[in-house]
Amino acid sequence: MRRIVLRKFTSSLVAVLHLVFSVLVVTPGLSHAQAVDVEPPTIDLEVVNEGVLGETQVFSATVADNNELLSMTLHYRLGTEGSYQSVPMSVISGTSIYTASVDTANANSGIIQYYMEARDTGGNRTVQGFAFDPFERTLVEEAPGVVAGSSTALPAVVPVTAPPMSNRKKILYGVLGILVVGGIASAVGGSSGGGSPAPAGDVDLTILVDRFQ
Repeated sequence: MRRIVLRKFTSSLVAVLHLVFSVLVVTPGLSHAQAVDVEPPTIDLEVVNEGVLGETQVFSATVADNNELLSMTLHYRLGTEGSYQSVPMSVISGTSIYTASVDTANANSGIIQYYMEARDTGGNRTVQGFAFDPFERTLVEEAPGVVAGSSTALPAVVPVTAPPMSNRKKILYGVLGILVVGGIASAVGGSSGGGSPAPAGDVDLTILVDRFQ
């Protein structure tokens, strides 16, 4: 009887130990499987369709990842043929915005083709645009938005106001006017002195004098 009880106890103990061992072996594997990063980064690209030829072109995008971003790269070429050049994009401190600059001072083409690539530490990769289907930015010689041949606005005409006449000048002009009228009247009287006297009549005289200010 004791042997049967002991045998059952031993079997139960072996079963329990086997179960514990299985759990200890499988659990690290499950934990490792749950830690695997399978989610790729996301790229929110800011597309600028036009730039000024000869100036530095800035490319930017907002990048996010559920774990940790490993690299962000801009691939570009001047023109529509040839190989792409790769430029690492730098993050703006305190943000998720990555930028890269391309100098077009010596560019002999009026277009830039480009695409962006993000990789995280889990080996996941996201691409915005492709080498065979890239984004494009047109380079123009004048600033965007300026219409060639547009008329130049003329400067505004500022009216000039003449200074008011002084009281002294007004008096002087009034006196001169009286003297001129007197001289004309004397001349008319003198010319008729040798003959019959000129018929009396009214002579209209108008003198305009500005109001004293």
